[in-house]
Amino acid sequence: MEHFLINITSYPTVIYTTLLLIILLFWLLTVIGLFEMDVLDIDIDLDTSEVGGALGVLVTLGLTGVPFTLVLSILILYSWTLCSIITSLSGIIYLDSNFLTFLLNTFILFVTGAISIPLTAKTITPLRPLFRSINQGPTQETLMGKRARVRTTKIDNISGQVECSRDGASLILNARADGTHQYIYGETVVIIDFLEIDNVYVVVSEQQFNQ
Repeated sequence: MEHFLINITSYPTVIYTTLLLIILLFWLLTVIGLFEMDVLDIDIDLDTSEVGGALGVLVTLGLTGVPFTLVLSILILYSWTLCSIITSLSGIIYLDSNFLTFLLNTFILFVTGAISIPLTAKTITPLRPLFRSINQGPTQETLMGKRARVRTTKIDNISGQVECSRDGASLILNARADGTHQYIYGETVVIIDFLEIDNVYVVVSEQQFNQ
């Protein structure tokens, strides 16, 4: 156990350990409602001809079709696992130069990250149909007038999410209030509109809706 802890807190594994802790904290805050899942998401499900730079690389590597936060989480997990295993095995190699040791560890850092890319692409392949179905979402009209519960710390005109039941299923929806109102965690609100451009639902309090 001591050897394992030393390994994951030493270079190069400590790089991936830090990233893994950050992503775990993100998912924890998402579960308890302090973050929205799409805080770190970007739209990468695009045709290669329509994007460039980093996004084009992601498309080319097959890291598309699922939320970017999930892709990043799987990629970091694979990288951390491979790096910790390989550095543990490389410990049997004795190098009498700190510089050579640093070069070897840096090589391991980049190689494990590179190997993790195709592994991540393979892992998310069966998930694409699931997220494609989810992203199509329910018919927005069927949610108009539905009651929902605020699941984030607040909903204002900038951020927020609600939980709404439809046909026995619990839906997590991005929601916004107008600029003069704000609703807090656990409060019941009513869906009154859908903004297609922003892909968010507009909500008001029950009192406002019944007026």
